[in-house]
Amino acid sequence: MGAQAGEKEQNQVQEETAGVPSLQIPLKPIMAPITGASQYYAPITLFIEAVNKDYIQKICQYRLLIVDAILQVLSRQPIPVIRRKLYLKNLPA
Repeated sequence: MGAQAGEKEQNQVQEETAGVPSLQIPLKPIMAPITGASQYYAPITLFIEAVNKDYIQKICQYRLLIVDAILQVLSRQPIPVIRRKLYLKNLPA
């Protein structure tokens, strides 16, 4: 039941934002933990997609906290690498 509610909410968001141009806000590049044959770090740049112009100021205001939260999650569960490519499908939401 929880999965259905999540899908329903995601579909609703997609319907509301259909046809609205999104704005990508770059975060500062970080050295993210990567796992493959061994664990190492790789530079990555993340982008946050803002579908509402009202959110841009808040995203920019909390940019450092967002990067810190992402690094905390990635330090617990590094990004897996399969055949020299980042495998992003099973990352935590």
